[in-house]
Amino acid sequence: DWSSDVCSSDLSYDLPTEDLGSTKIDLFEALDKDMLVGCIGFEQYGNLALLRSLAVDGGHQGKGIGKELVNFLEMYLTENGVSELYLLTETAEVFFNNRGYQSIDRAFTPEALMVSAEISHLCPDSAVLMMKQL
Repeated sequence: DWSSDVCSSDLSYDLPTEDLGSTKIDLFEALDKDMLVGCIGFEQYGNLALLRSLAVDGGHQGKGIGKELVNFLEMYLTENGVSELYLLTETAEVFFNNRGYQSIDRAFTPEALMVSAEISHLCPDSAVLMMKQL
């Protein structure tokens, strides 16, 4: 099941949350028998989007929920006019690389995304910028 409610803090996994009250972040949840098992969030900037968070409950990892959430988000964004999806990660580069995302130099961050708190100051310089054409 999919829901567009706010993701529970139980799945925070040390993801940036400082700007949640001031930034428009859309979130989708994955539910199993009404239990939250995963979530994914994004910010949209015209035809570009920034994947903000992907988290799966520890007891449900390895069951393809993360892949399903990413596929769902990519489909949703494509249907809503987004042509490029970006993300920053310190821990999931291989996961996203396996889904067609490419690492790019942060110097090539699109101007439209520079207003995002995640890109401008929440994520450390060590985070890898990745992009996928949708």
